[in-house]
Amino acid sequence: MQNFEDKQELKIAKIICTIIIALCVLFLIIILIIAINLSHKKITNFLGYKLTIAVDSSQNTFNIGDLLIIKEAEEKELRGGDIISFWNENKNELITHKVEDVIIGEDGRKQYITTNDDKSNIVSYSQIEGKYVGRIKNLGNIMKGILNPFVIIAIVLIPIVIYILVCRHKIKREDIKNKRREKLLKKIAEKDK
Repeated sequence: MQNFEDKQELKIAKIICTIIIALCVLFLIIILIIAINLSHKKITNFLGYKLTIAVDSSQNTFNIGDLLIIKEAEEKELRGGDIISFWNENKNELITHKVEDVIIGEDGRKQYITTNDDKSNIVSYSQIEGKYVGRIKNLGNIMKGILNPFVIIAIVLIPIVIYILVCRHKIKREDIKNKRREKLLKKIAEKDK
C-alpha cells in the first residue's frame, strides 16, 4: 500500500513540476515578446492594456525604467489630473506626463496641457496612446537587460541543456535497468538448465 501511495505522490509532484515549468516558459516568452517590442519603440498590447517603459520620471508616481501600464481612453474620459502617455511631435518617443489642464484649440478640438518638472507640452487627442493605470517597478530595466544577446542565449540554451541532461540521465537509467534485467534473465536461464 505504501508503494502505491508513493507512486501517486510522485505522479502528483511530476504534474505540479510540469505545470510550474510550463508557466515559467510562458512567462519568459511573454516577457521576451514584450521586451523585443519595447526595444523597437512599439507599444505592446497585452490583455487590453498597453505596456511601455518610462523614459522620464513623473511627480513621484514612477521612475525611469519602470514598466508602465496604460489603457486606451476615450477623449471624453480624459480630465485634468490624469496621467497620459502620448507620442511627441516626431512620433519617436512615448512620453508619460500629468494633464494639468484641458483647453479648446483654435480648431475647436480639445488639447491637453501636460507638465513634468519644467517641461510643458500641448497634446492633441490623436497623439495620446492611453491613460496611466499602474506600473511595475524596475521591470522595464529588467526587460532592457533581457535584450542583451548573452542573456537571450542563456534563456534559450539553459533549458535546452537541462532537457538534454535529463534525457541523457533517463537513457542511462534505462540502460542500467536493461543490463540488470538481462543478467537476471541469464541467471534464471542458467538455473533452469
